[in-house]
Amino acid sequence: MENENQRGPRFHTFYSNSFEVLEKIFFQMAERDRKNLAKDRNGSAFPGLFTPITVIVPSRAVGNRLSRGYASGSGEGISAGFNFELPGEWLTPFLGAQVGSLAQTPELEWLVWNRLLEDDFLNDPRSENVRHYLTDPLTGNPRAEDDTARMELAVRVSAAFAKYATYRFDWIYRWMTGEGIEHHRVPNLREERERVVFHEHPENAGWEEGLWRWLAEERGTEDRRWHGAGQLLRLAHRLAAPTLVSDDTAPLHIFGLSALPPLMLPFLYQQSYHRSVSLYLMNPSPEYWFDATGAEESGCPWLRRNAGQTRAIVDRLWKFTQASSAPVVEDDVGSPKETEPETHAMPFNPATPIQDAELLSSPEPPFIEADLARISGRPIDQRGTMLDRVHEAVLRNNTAFLEDLDPEELAEWTRPEVGMPSVRIASAPTLAREVEAAADWIYALKAEHPELTSSDFLIATPDLQTAAPVFDAVFSSLPKPIAYGIVGRSLFDSSGAAQAYIALGNFLCGTADINAFSSLISLPAIAENWGFGVEDLGTIRSWLDDAGFRLGISETHIRNLSKLPGNRYIDDGTGCEGTLMRALERLTLAAMAGDEESEQDAWLDVRPKSGGGFSTRVTSRPELFQALVRFADGLDAAERLIFELEDQGTDDWKPVLQMLLDQFFPKGKSWWAAPDLESLRTIVVREAETARDAALRSGRAQPIRIPFPVMWSSVTRRFKSGSVPARPTGAIAISSMDALRGIPFKAICVVGLDAASGFPGTVQLDEFDLMGLPGLKRRGDRDSRRDNRNIFFDLIMSARSWFSVFYAEGPEKERPLPPSEVVTDFRGFLADLEASRALATGTAARNTWDAEVPLARYSRRNFTKDAEAKHLLGSSVDAFDAIREGGGNAASVSFVGTGAALPGYLDLRLPVSDLGDFLSAPENFAMKLVGLRRDDDSGTTAAALGFPNDGLSMWAMRKDVSDAVARGETLENFVAVRELDPAYGTKAVRKTVLPQVSGQHYRAARLVSDLAAGETVTLRPYAMRIDDPRAPSPHWTVEFPEERLYKTPSGRWAAIESFLSDGEKVKALLRAAVRGVRVPDTLTVLLDIKKLSGLNDSKFPSAVAILKGAGLLEKGSEPGGVPDGVTLLYPGTAEQAELVIRTCVMFFDIMKTTAMIPAGSEFESSPFFRGEEGARDKKTSSDLRKKLIKEMESYLRTGSDSREDGAAFNAAGKALALELLARAERLEGKPATDLSEDSPDESPYLPFTTDYIE
Repeated sequence: MENENQRGPRFHTFYSNSFEVLEKIFFQMAERDRKNLAKDRNGSAFPGLFTPITVIVPSRAVGNRLSRGYASGSGEGISAGFNFELPGEWLTPFLGAQVGSLAQTPELEWLVWNRLLEDDFLNDPRSENVRHYLTDPLTGNPRAEDDTARMELAVRVSAAFAKYATYRFDWIYRWMTGEGIEHHRVPNLREERERVVFHEHPENAGWEEGLWRWLAEERGTEDRRWHGAGQLLRLAHRLAAPTLVSDDTAPLHIFGLSALPPLMLPFLYQQSYHRSVSLYLMNPSPEYWFDATGAEESGCPWLRRNAGQTRAIVDRLWKFTQASSAPVVEDDVGSPKETEPETHAMPFNPATPIQDAELLSSPEPPFIEADLARISGRPIDQRGTMLDRVHEAVLRNNTAFLEDLDPEELAEWTRPEVGMPSVRIASAPTLAREVEAAADWIYALKAEHPELTSSDFLIATPDLQTAAPVFDAVFSSLPKPIAYGIVGRSLFDSSGAAQAYIALGNFLCGTADINAFSSLISLPAIAENWGFGVEDLGTIRSWLDDAGFRLGISETHIRNLSKLPGNRYIDDGTGCEGTLMRALERLTLAAMAGDEESEQDAWLDVRPKSGGGFSTRVTSRPELFQALVRFADGLDAAERLIFELEDQGTDDWKPVLQMLLDQFFPKGKSWWAAPDLESLRTIVVREAETARDAALRSGRAQPIRIPFPVMWSSVTRRFKSGSVPARPTGAIAISSMDALRGIPFKAICVVGLDAASGFPGTVQLDEFDLMGLPGLKRRGDRDSRRDNRNIFFDLIMSARSWFSVFYAEGPEKERPLPPSEVVTDFRGFLADLEASRALATGTAARNTWDAEVPLARYSRRNFTKDAEAKHLLGSSVDAFDAIREGGGNAASVSFVGTGAALPGYLDLRLPVSDLGDFLSAPENFAMKLVGLRRDDDSGTTAAALGFPNDGLSMWAMRKDVSDAVARGETLENFVAVRELDPAYGTKAVRKTVLPQVSGQHYRAARLVSDLAAGETVTLRPYAMRIDDPRAPSPHWTVEFPEERLYKTPSGRWAAIESFLSDGEKVKALLRAAVRGVRVPDTLTVLLDIKKLSGLNDSKFPSAVAILKGAGLLEKGSEPGGVPDGVTLLYPGTAEQAELVIRTCVMFFDIMKTTAMIPAGSEFESSPFFRGEEGARDKKTSSDLRKKLIKEMESYLRTGSDSREDGAAFNAAGKALALELLARAERLEGKPATDLSEDSPDESPYLPFTTDYIE
């Protein structure tokens, strides 16, 4: 037991392989401490009853876990009287500051930035490397973004200085004072060696030492230029003091630390003289202390490779607690001594409390050995799993421990696993499929073990910022909701207000194009405050697109942006017509006129725009337009204020930063964002005040000027640095790899562990980081790569029943991407364990951990018996069972990759325009049917600066020109009005390109008008019925619209068709095929607008030339040479027309029924059309469809008198149908149909025989 009068350090160290065991011991020790504190030692009532007990924890999450655990076990439901503190927080009263984060304060970053502006520092010969960092390596000149480059360098320098403050405190003390902390003693060998290295590498040591001296310059009594320098100097004096005793005598507990700052050890040692210090440390194995070097092949090599950080902390604390005097601040380089501490193993029995006497009477630290499988609460017959063997092999430090067991023990450790495998390593094609598979894994575990709650699960990922949106998208759309919480996010990632605030500033001083504007107003914090509903965002975008908004708020804004270093926006002197304010001006003029026809005339130098087209007009939504104008006015006022101060030069941006909050996020309008807004206000005010104070303290003689981009980048960095404390909740916790480190969960899943994740990473130090130089490294230095391997190891050891890893190997099976090396290493360890089991039991080794996630969530492979046996059933298995139990045939259920019937057309009536859309672009058409669309960022700034030549824009141009021709408008007036419209590009582009393109379309429109100038007749809508009992659908009715025919001078009726796109051409071909059935001998004149528009005046045909070439100028004339860009399509008989329509409809029917969209398209990876066998189909199906269309055109261009039976056209349709059928059969697991020349025509999917031609 502990002696009240004991002299010397009083440490109590407890090791265990179980967090729960250490937790239980802590509860008992804390309860004992409470009783001791409550004793009446001096006759006073309750002398120490209200004395708080300090507990140092590695994270807020661990502190929260201990607090809740103590409350639930106390019987009172409360956990009062504890101070849970992080190591840096506990050190603060001793040091006067948190040294670990001292050098990461904004004040230091701003002071270093100011110093980097001063010529006396940059011109110092020792600062040559600093000048190099700020110089463009190509030109040798200062970098264009000079101010922001200096801030980036200042941040990196500050980060390096932060490490020095923690791990090289003796360096910075010597730099600041010119002497060592213990300058009276003779330098040791390490110090002498380091001095030699400094002398050999003066290129960075010189300027860093000078910078530290500058930071530590005195500014009055007990004040330094940098406040932190004074605090560090005071710390040095305290370290050199003979005693470091505080008034606090209450016991101190240190629980579960995975890292320990060297500066903390001297203070702990001195504290232990007058208060007991209890350390609770996780150690995976009592055998894993100081193994001899080179013993990698014996014991458990995987443990050695992955638990290096644990080994270091155990080593350091063991030497520390056994020391006879206060330790030095720094450890020297070298390997740990090969002496193992004396410990005594104590089996943990949760039914028997551990007695204080038993714990404290032994001079050796106890290792309390726990059976993790028993702690998990699983029944005996469910223990001995692969995960249990992993834990036991680590505990025994013996991969082959099974080979040493007697038969009875071996049987217990090699039971067949029941249900979900305890360890799984699964590859998936994408991160989204990883997350979906993780959800399936959770569903399956909850189905097998209904007692599991959401708080029993942890999902960790190495890149939370990238994965968090994917988790939100997947988990919020699951068939059965899963309660989840993403913990450990930064303020920026977790706060909608922060994201909106940063986006606002980026728009004002950076990317100010229409895409950035649309993104800005779509953010909830902006939309809520300004009254923009979800349905309004598309309307606003359409208005601004129509009105020509490209980039910039105003002409002034563009000119201001062009002044910023590295900005690509250049004022070309043309007035910057594509700005937001000019766009609103055009919309306002059209709204005042109240007439769409106002767009055909110019008002001075402005062309009014109604915001029409396919969207709601401005005049129909005046309240929305007014809100848009108010928002734009606010942006305009804000940017003018920012750049006015920027031109004047200022060191105080606080009023501007506050104004942005007050104006764009007014109080009271978004009550749900109020806490976030207050946090934002605190951060931006503190950052602005710190920047101004640092500028004043820098002592520069010239006026201080802080550019706004530098100020804004610093604010952004502050929002994105750090993280909101991670606290376990009642939901499934999704966190970074280390946010909930050490805390046990029944099921742990790691997502995103592919090689591209950068985990565990490589040790990358800045060139000027002196800790990376050979000869300056010390034992105890942090190694991020080693630490990350240990984090992954700790996650495995924290999983009590199930552990799963998912990684993305890419969609191409032929070239899979590798997983992270920690996964590869763990997989090898599992193979070694399984080989040992096979050898011990005399059975064959089997792989129970590897799995493959199918490409699609609804793939057939997710619903097979094999998937059920391997516990890989998809999360929609309930829907599958419902179909089967509802009378449906499970074998007939369609899965992704095997095709599914597309919706629509229940009445089997098919407009010919839909048939044409399908034939020309089946993927686009099918996606439209199912309500999906491809993400297309076509509205880029770069495209808007040039003349629009995309399909939709060219169609709009053709319609605009046709309307002008119909109105009788001259080409000159048409061009003059549109030269004022920035939707057609910049002024220079409009001056050169618009007259040429408009002229080409104008001539083509006049040509169509001239050809159609004769007598006309209007044909009523027409329907053609296609019957075939052998087809997937028994009949289809194809509907043709009303159309107009023109009587030519020869007396023959003709139709004039023009097209710009392939889709329009296919529709024209289908209409031409049937036209002869309705009016015999009707000719179709097909005009290729693109080809005609590309001809010069000398080659452009006239209406007379076309009529003459087609034999339509006078009766009895024969067709001659048809001009380029003109195609004649001849009518056929009813049977010939039916052949064309039947062939195309049957193709449509097969595709619609099976969703066998040709592979190799932009939609191949969409949820509906991605198939696991798609690669083999790319070579044929798309080409066959194009051949079918080509043969149809060739068939129709042949005159009816010489037209043959359509064998070539029929053969093309037959080949395509056979290919689609073969693909469907392959995906359904059936033998592929023989596609040879003499294959029989017996399939009901193949209506293509010559029987259809009479």
